[in-house]
Amino acid sequence: MNICILGNDKRIENIKKGILEDKKYNITDIKNADILIAQVPFSKDNVFLNGSEYSVCRIIEILKNTNKILFSGSISKDLRKEFEKNNIKYVDLLDFEDVTMKNAIATGEGAIKD
Repeated sequence: MNICILGNDKRIENIKKGILEDKKYNITDIKNADILIAQVPFSKDNVFLNGSEYSVCRIIEILKNTNKILFSGSISKDLRKEFEKNNIKYVDLLDFEDVTMKNAIATGEGAIKD
């Protein structure tokens, strides 16, 4: 399974580290990936991915009508509609209550450390 990690915050770095330690997965570029994992929130402005040089339009072009799956969180309603219109498979992790709680704790801990 090939995974592309998009973003640069501490949570993304921990995900990348865990994937590199697990020999079942390969970290690859966006075009060769089966799964994309993007930072939370996915986009702050619906134009660019948070923590990435990619534009949302570019991500849509890469993912539309493919079997690739995007995992992120806090995906806006407008982007969800665009994804669905373009047959993009995605999972908004913050739709899951337990993930939302853990994300809030991690965010609070990060704010205290800063």
